Amino acid sequence: MSEPKSSLRGSPSDGPAEPVSAPDTLYHYTTREGVVGIATSRRLWATSIRHLNDAAEFTYAHGVLEKALGEAARGRPPDVVATVKLLQKDLDITRMDSRFAMGGTDNLTFVASFSTWGDQLSQWRAYCRSGGYSLGFQRTVLEEVASMQGFELVQCTYDPQRHRAEACELAEEFVHRVETEIPESARKAVVPAARSTTPSIGAYFFPLHNEIVGRLAMLAPTWKHSSFEEESEWRLVSRKPQKADFRVGASAIVPYTSLLLDFPAVRSGDKLAWFSEIGISPGDDQELAAMGLIQLFDANEIAWPKVSGSSSPLRPNW
Repeated sequence: MSEPKSSLRGSPSDGPAEPVSAPDTLYHYTTREGVVGIATSRRLWATSIRHLNDAAEFTYAHGVLEKALGEAARGRPPDVVATVKLLQKDLDITRMDSRFAMGGTDNLTFVASFSTWGDQLSQWRAYCRSGGYSLGFQRTVLEEVASMQGFELVQCTYDPQRHRAEACELAEEFVHRVETEIPESARKAVVPAARSTTPSIGAYFFPLHNEIVGRLAMLAPTWKHSSFEEESEWRLVSRKPQKADFRVGASAIVPYTSLLLDFPAVRSGDKLAWFSEIGISPGDDQELAAMGLIQLFDANEIAWPKVSGSSSPLRPNW
């Protein structure tokens, strides 16, 4: 077998760009162990967003919205300000009691990550330091997987001005609803302490609080810090409660769920037709990596895609 030549879609030379619509192929970077697991289990893991490697994954969107709520409440009557502070308090997930209040697997948002680019150095370094592959999934396969299992395929955005504008729109709506849906007498009961709800406000506050948390759960997985823009990330995001499994991570127990990849809509004849192409990480023995992959796919009735080696000049053991 000759050494595979790279034809993967790498990062554009003029910097990252967000496509208007999802490209036909989206790449999932993973280790050799990850590829074997996907092929043999016919499942793809989606991890709790709170447990991803990026420490700001979950806190970033909450911080943006918390600030927007404060700005929207500024200048309003003291009872409105105090009630909005209750909404803000539980968005601060750095507080231990807030994390516990948002516990339970029903509240978890699970994500599986993909990139527009199939040969990106930062992705190889982040996910395949000991060798691996970029799995070029067909977009139509991911959309089918999502629609059947309560997920949605969404594009991440990296523009802080856009995030702030979306947060301000949401905050203005909720401050208006505090003023119009919570009686003044109930709001005034919060003013002396502004630390906890009282029986008179609870019936009004909790539905509104739960709605804002739910709306934020829809937005948060798509908002990413601008420093990650080159990833050009798309995600499968859970939109319905999922059964959680657990694995041991480097510093915590990590909740995850698995997405089934084996059903008639993603088959071509007797083969599972998931991939458009697959990339081999830099530094790997390209011929052996391709041969082993093809044999793995044959044994598990997965259609062969085009296999290409990375164009990166990195040496083994980088």
